[in-house]
Amino acid sequence: MHETFDLPVWYNGKEIMFPAELQPYGYTHRITVHIENFPFMFEPDEEKNYRVILMDQDRKKAGKIDPYLLHVIAETLKYLFT
Repeated sequence: MHETFDLPVWYNGKEIMFPAELQPYGYTHRITVHIENFPFMFEPDEEKNYRVILMDQDRKKAGKIDPYLLHVIAETLKYLFT
């Protein structure tokens, strides 16, 4: 069962809310965060740090997003879900 929620993230001195979806995945989960109408999928690694999963064909679209924003989202997910 997928659960949708708004993910609050502090970025560049302000709070931004991103639509997100929690998806159970085997013994773990994935979280899809929509940034500028593009879905970024995050999953926890063995050390419970979140990483972005991107398909090769999506890298060009995703390249317009600040990598630091993705880092901040990953850190926020780690704080909220561990």
